[in-house]
Amino acid sequence: MSSDPIRHVERVEVRVDFLEVGTTLSGNVYDEQNRLLFRSHIPFTRDMIDYLKKNGIQLIYYTPRNDSPVKTQSEGIEQFRSRARDIMDMLLEAVARNDRPDFNEARQFVRDLQNFIEADDSTLLPLMKIREYDDYTYTHSVNVGILSMMLAGKYGIDYEMVHDVGLGALLHDTGKLTIARELLNKQGKLSGDEIYIFRQHPVKGYEYMEQFKDVSEDVLAIIHQHHEWYNGNGYPRGLNDENMHTGAKFAAICDVYDALTTERSYKRAYTTSEALALIMRGAGTHFSPVLVSRFVRDMTPLLQKHPVFPPGTLVLLNTGEVAMVREVHSIGDDKPIVAIVTDNQRKRLARTFNIDLTMDATRNLEKVIRFADIPPE
Repeated sequence: MSSDPIRHVERVEVRVDFLEVGTTLSGNVYDEQNRLLFRSHIPFTRDMIDYLKKNGIQLIYYTPRNDSPVKTQSEGIEQFRSRARDIMDMLLEAVARNDRPDFNEARQFVRDLQNFIEADDSTLLPLMKIREYDDYTYTHSVNVGILSMMLAGKYGIDYEMVHDVGLGALLHDTGKLTIARELLNKQGKLSGDEIYIFRQHPVKGYEYMEQFKDVSEDVLAIIHQHHEWYNGNGYPRGLNDENMHTGAKFAAICDVYDALTTERSYKRAYTTSEALALIMRGAGTHFSPVLVSRFVRDMTPLLQKHPVFPPGTLVLLNTGEVAMVREVHSIGDDKPIVAIVTDNQRKRLARTFNIDLTMDATRNLEKVIRFADIPPE
């Protein structure tokens, strides 16, 4: 599992100053030391160009290919799937031997994945569907990496930090590789000792990765803090929002989303709408309200084709009022136009009235409810 060899034919030199957003090169892109930077046929983004300039790279090189562009979307996804399995297998073996993993391979995988989804964000949903039941360890890690990079990119984090967020998210559950599979897949309630062992996995992952000098502090923080909560009630250190690493905040939301939407032997998979509703309920306690809002607004259109709260959905507001969704502003919008149907004591109103939640700072959606939850008149 190594990078493509550089062919012994003439390479083309390109000045970074001449690159424009959208430029596409027909061969893998290398620096002057023949280190692979980007895969072929991936359009350059502003962040990619800025990354080169920030790192003092003035010249890049590629070898033109006569073959067709890098695979169809489905072939590209299958390639990532195979590489993901190889990387997770490599990581599992390294942890078992307490040996150093090949971080270069992991970094290049994340870099290629980052470029792949930045070039066309419609690939997000197909990439998220590469899961297999027996391959939860690697698909969950890859999915959290993908989601975290997408969320960080939508939030405006610079290209290099997005890469670190992706790498940290890919490695976030490294500590679970030290936990017996029987405990990880146990059905039913865990004992106090088992909960303690499970909650040590961020520490175990951090301590393992900390041994290696080429793992950045940003990556280590994400591994260590992805189960901390906004209000300080998480683990392992009880950090609050002010003391959490921003990358860990991204990973925390994405970790929970993917766990909720994955079927396991002991639970069903939640729908996207159900998972997003639960994440929204955790805003201000588990998660940063700002990042939850961005996740719902920016990610939902990429994760499903329909609104989270389609017209006709009955919802409970933070005021205690019950409302019916009338109209959504955009897919995934958590601030729709609603009709208030009960007061804060759940008593039906004689006449409903409409509220645009984008214009009302006092009302927010809490959760979806059923008609049966409303007392009869």
